[in-house]
Amino acid sequence: MLLSAFVRIEARSRSPLVPGSSVRNRTLVAANLSAFFTFGAFFAFIFLGSLLMQQVLGYSATRTGVAWLATTATSVVAAGITGGKLVAVVGVRRLLVAGQSLLAISVLLLTRVTAGGDFATDLLPALLLAGVAGGMAAPAAQIGALSGVTHSMTGLASGLVETMREIGGAVGVAAVSTVLISRAGVNAFHAAFWVIFVVAALGALTAAIGFPRRPTQEIEPEPAPSNVSVVMETDVRVR
Repeated sequence: MLLSAFVRIEARSRSPLVPGSSVRNRTLVAANLSAFFTFGAFFAFIFLGSLLMQQVLGYSATRTGVAWLATTATSVVAAGITGGKLVAVVGVRRLLVAGQSLLAISVLLLTRVTAGGDFATDLLPALLLAGVAGGMAAPAAQIGALSGVTHSMTGLASGLVETMREIGGAVGVAAVSTVLISRAGVNAFHAAFWVIFVVAALGALTAAIGFPRRPTQEIEPEPAPSNVSVVMETDVRVR
């Protein structure tokens, strides 16, 4: 309801916060949808993974936090490589598709975890893959939101993608929570992980279809020189 009200108000406003031109920008729309699915799946993965470790595998809060260091470390390394090198070489579209696909694979691994699962064989591969996936997809979505927009719209583009990040995370956690309370035992976790798999797959499909294969950078035309600058330049030349 609040989103519908916002759209109505923006449509009638003379100075809207989100101009209609931004909605018609294919790259910006694709980046925001990708951010929604990326962070929706990733936040839900972290939420559900923590509950799995503590409620099914019997981990303490401290042990759970230490286990997530595998995801944190690989995510930091992957994000540094993505932002520094891979985006320029591979492109945003391919990185988002690869990142979401890796996250989907990591979720599939957790759908097979049992109550007596082992960390090294059952959890660690999924946690490492999820870290690489997040490190690839998250920076790519943010960079993609800023590509193909004019300099005057970079602030708006950045704000939109961050908003979709928060909305996606909230929706993802709410979706898996709903599935989790509707079932019992480890099967409830398996069903919830399948929901995350679907979200990640939709993210990969959205990135593959939404982003143009050859992204273009829109550049604002430079403002025409003022009369004062023209007069000063002419005066210097005369002298």
